[in-house]
Parts: sequence; structure tokens; C-alpha cells
Amino acid sequence: MTKEYLLEKVKSFGIKYFYIPLLVTFLLGICTTYFSIPKVLCKNDIDIKSGGEAQPAPDAVENNANYIYVDVSGAVLNPGLYKLPTSSRIADVLKASGGVTNEVSGKWIAKYVNISEILEDSSKVYIPFEWELLEEDLVDALAMKDVSLQGDIATSVSSAGSEDEDAKDEPTQPLVTDVKINVNTASISELDTLPGIGPAYAKKIVESRPVKDLADLKDRAKLPANTVEAIKELIKF
Repeated sequence: MTKEYLLEKVKSFGIKYFYIPLLVTFLLGICTTYFSIPKVLCKNDIDIKSGGEAQPAPDAVENNANYIYVDVSGAVLNPGLYKLPTSSRIADVLKASGGVTNEVSGKWIAKYVNISEILEDSSKVYIPFEWELLEEDLVDALAMKDVSLQGDIATSVSSAGSEDEDAKDEPTQPLVTDVKINVNTASISELDTLPGIGPAYAKKIVESRPVKDLADLKDRAKLPANTVEAIKELIKF
């Protein structure tokens, strides 16, 4: 065999088998990619608990008449959503949630929580903390105090108004005095104290003196008839 013949054989062999490794590598890559794809499962973030044990939530809504779902929160050890048998009571869901904490008022529960009450589907049970009740009591006390204060103010205003009305209803008593003012000797300030006699009429009376009687006083000082009538029992001559 010549040298050229050998070179031609080697070249044809390399071309013939060159594509086989490439094909094998390609097929291995496809298989690896296919079998390494993870299976993705949809999961719900909310745990549905049964009898106090957490369970994954179902992918679809269960239509089972034998169970109900109850939301319990507040002063309980394990608040959350619970799956319970139908006709379960408040006592059952409290037991499933681990019971109440030491931050709850036993007196309040005994008074306001009916643990024998039968629950319905989608029920909500909330147990308040004791500090919440104290805050509510404080707010109620302040509100009652404010209402009481407003009532006292209203009563005081009403009483004062009634007294004013009574005072208005009382007839005005005329000024009665045993000491009569002498028209001929009284000063202007003394005459000014008489009803209807101001500084101007008091000055006229002084300038008109002496006067003999009521008629003379009326004429000289030019006093109105109603003023003369008002002072006739309070003066002398």
C-alpha cells in the first residue's frame, strides 16, 4: 500500500465517525434536561388545623358536609383556622387551639362566652385580652363622667334660668320710705334720687324754690304729670 492510499483511508474514517460523538452528546443533554425539571406543587400559605395539629391546606375547596372551618384568635395559645366536625361547639375550638392564655379574664369568659354554643361554618371566635377589657372600662368610665358633668352643667343652667324667670314674674315693689324729701331744702343730688327726677329736673326744682305745694312745683319746674304722680308721696314742702 502506498502512502497516499493510507492517508485517504484515515481521512474517510475520521469523517465517517466524527458525527457520532456529537449525536450522543446531544441526546444525553436532552435526557438530562427533561429528567431534572422539578415538579412544582401549589401550596397554600394558610395552615388549616385539625384538633390542634397543623395540616397543609387543600388545593381545592372541600365540599364536605361533615366538617366546618372556624377562625379563632385573640388570647388563645394557637390562633388560626381550624377544621372541625360539624356541630362542634366553642369549647371544642378552644380546646383545639390549645386553650386560653394567662392574659385572659376568666371572669369575663364565664360571664360572656357560652362554650356550649354550636358553631357554624365560617364562624369567628375572638377571646379578648384582659388589658383590652381594662382599656374599654376606662374609656366607658371617662365617657360616663363626661356625660354626668354635662348633665350637672345643664341642670345648673336650667336652675339659674328658672330663678331668673321667677324673679321676672315677681311684681316690682315701689320704693317706700318713711323719710320724705323736703323740696325746698333738698340738694340737687337728693332730688335726683326721686323717680323720674334726673339732674336736669332737680336743678329746675332748686331754681324754682320756694314752692308751696304739688301744683306749684309742677308749674314752676315744668314736671310731667306722671312724674308728679310718682313723687307725690315721697316729698314734702
